[in-house]
Amino acid sequence: MTRSFLYSFLAGLIILPFFALSIAGILFHAFFFNPEIFILSANLLVFTSLIYLFLLIAVLLRFFVLTLFFPLPERYTKYDNLSNKRITVCLTAYNDEEIIGDAVKDFKSHKLVDEVIVVDNNCIDKTALEARKAGAIVVKEPTQGFGAASICALKTALDKARTKRNLVLFVEGDQTFISKDIDKFVAYIGNADMVIGTRTTKELSTKDSQVTRLIQYSNVFLAKLIQLKYWGAVRLTDVGCSMRLMRFEALEQSMPLFTVTGSAFSPHMIDMVLKKGFRVIEIPVYFKKRGGISKGIGSDFIKGVPTGFEMIWNIMTQ
Repeated sequence: MTRSFLYSFLAGLIILPFFALSIAGILFHAFFFNPEIFILSANLLVFTSLIYLFLLIAVLLRFFVLTLFFPLPERYTKYDNLSNKRITVCLTAYNDEEIIGDAVKDFKSHKLVDEVIVVDNNCIDKTALEARKAGAIVVKEPTQGFGAASICALKTALDKARTKRNLVLFVEGDQTFISKDIDKFVAYIGNADMVIGTRTTKELSTKDSQVTRLIQYSNVFLAKLIQLKYWGAVRLTDVGCSMRLMRFEALEQSMPLFTVTGSAFSPHMIDMVLKKGFRVIEIPVYFKKRGGISKGIGSDFIKGVPTGFEMIWNIMTQ
């Protein structure tokens, strides 16, 4: 779906509070008889209703025009029996000395994993030492931020995987994900260029995980914005799941588009891969309580709100 649909959808959300306010004013008048509030609320209701009607007509007209004269590109089914299913794993870490060693050992134990890379994002503890002791290659990223660490991890994995053209698995090193799920990702990579996880399947998320209702609904909302942007090309329910498997070629071509260095990187990565025209498939993953202390957004509402608006802005403008 074109970007104009996305703008119309967001405009409707912006107007929604004013529409609700007008209804509340009319109800207030019904109980307390205040003509001034009633007149103001009635005018506001008419105004917002007209805007909604205009948006609805515009969207419907554009939908019918696109449907009649510009049909969606024909869907295709992709399946490659990959000759090389070896994997280079890259983990991000920030002051995770208590858990990074076990995370490295877990992923190194998988039969398809060749090597594990850990990005030290200005850690002030023994994260780098524990990662090396567990057998990881440690790379330092001086620019602070989840996006900066993620880009460094992906670039390093790309360089390490270049000789054999391995698959690249990107995952956070906080022990919220498990290596056993690699088999699920590999099963679907023949049908896609990138396989991403979703934490929306309740049966696979432990009760003490960080996925609260607010985080889940926010991720679904952002996922549907990206789905609207690339209508007919992808189905998404979770933009925040950071376990993702990519083909070497897809990562290599998408890498120059990754520019977000902060907490809004996760949906940005999906957005840019889709922008390059690559095929993305989402699968349910097991998700458990992180080890150690969360340094990201987590359940912090104060941090989450500005990051959420940044994510929306990026989806609309990039």
